[in-house]
Amino acid sequence: MKKTIAVLFFALLCTGAFACTSVIITGKATKDGRPLMWKNTDGSDHFVSQRFAYHDEGKYAWLGLAATAPNPVSAWFGANEKGFAIMNTASHNLITDEAEKAKRSNGYLMKEALDQCVTLEDFLHLLDTINTSRIKLKDRNVASHYGVIDAHGGAAYVETRVLHDSVEYWVFDVNDPKVAPDGWLVYANWSVMGEKDAGGGYIRKDNADKIFSEGTEFTARYIFDKGARSFYNSLMGVDFRALVDEGIEFGDGHIPDSDFIPRITTYVSSVVQGVKPGENPELVTLWTAMGYPPTSVAIPAWVKGGTELINPLLKGDPSNRDNSWMCDMSLKLKTQIFDIKRGNGPKYLNFKKLYNVEGTGYIQQLSPVEEAVFNWTDSYIEKWRKEGGVDTDDIKKINAVVEGLIRRTPAYQNVPWKYKYGKMTL
Repeated sequence: MKKTIAVLFFALLCTGAFACTSVIITGKATKDGRPLMWKNTDGSDHFVSQRFAYHDEGKYAWLGLAATAPNPVSAWFGANEKGFAIMNTASHNLITDEAEKAKRSNGYLMKEALDQCVTLEDFLHLLDTINTSRIKLKDRNVASHYGVIDAHGGAAYVETRVLHDSVEYWVFDVNDPKVAPDGWLVYANWSVMGEKDAGGGYIRKDNADKIFSEGTEFTARYIFDKGARSFYNSLMGVDFRALVDEGIEFGDGHIPDSDFIPRITTYVSSVVQGVKPGENPELVTLWTAMGYPPTSVAIPAWVKGGTELINPLLKGDPSNRDNSWMCDMSLKLKTQIFDIKRGNGPKYLNFKKLYNVEGTGYIQQLSPVEEAVFNWTDSYIEKWRKEGGVDTDDIKKINAVVEGLIRRTPAYQNVPWKYKYGKMTL
């Protein structure tokens, strides 16, 4: 087994299939001094069901992106009752053999970590003592960047390769100013310790680096608006939202859907809002914009709420492929954005429907709704911090108002558009 605490290798990170974008931000750079962790989840399909699920089959209860069936084998983002939170972005250059890539199962390890870890150190111990057979990795492998924050100040990316019972990992501590001088670190789909110039997401990483280099006092709101719904392309040096703000339109509205952070293959965007060391870990808040982030609204959830107090808009519907209402509405609007189905049509998006000079695009319609959701929720979070814990009666009040705000949103009324899971419809 090989493990390395990465500092000297950080200079390599600064050089300029599944394709996620993520960031870890320590309390050093956030508005309230608490860490934030974001993942924009992408895959190989266009329409994928998403929901939040609560599980308590392991040592610790947790909440996150996972199947609702008892004891799922995988999780894709989440936090547990001890304040341990984990996400990942796939690495495409830690394992380069195509046959081995096809066996990748990064979610198995995240589920195991949520079940049993309290700290970053616990996660590293899990890697040190991993039983690949027990967590269904005997004939699978891992090639991933795991992002971890905990309730004790831990914050790191762990580049991880598990291949044929060989476990190697390299830790990039976001608290270390040599690794993250500004208190934040972005990852896409290539590893510092992987094959040079292989992998993917180089342009997306540059996009995100630019976005976060321009921010100050980061919040979850900033991440969703400026990151998850960014239409900046660093290679071209063009920000399409900024051009519209200047009064510029683009012909009939169609632009190439290439190398933006949100793309046709984006499933969901999620942010964990952590706690300061010494605070009650039940105050950790999970925010998620289900489906295609530009046509979705971020909704909060807490582990203490269990299954019963997950917002109804985030719960899986057994009659609809375990899909949540919020994801379903977002995907229906997404069919109007990617409105050319023939030929190379799905490679273009109708940006005018998302963002336009008249201010009627979906992002512009949904932004004030999301602002109201954050304002309403933040008032209770501040109350809980003073009281030292989460009040479940308050969660019910938050859910009721948030659900009402979103269900009444005109953009989600009478949406006739349909889709098939995994692909566009004609």
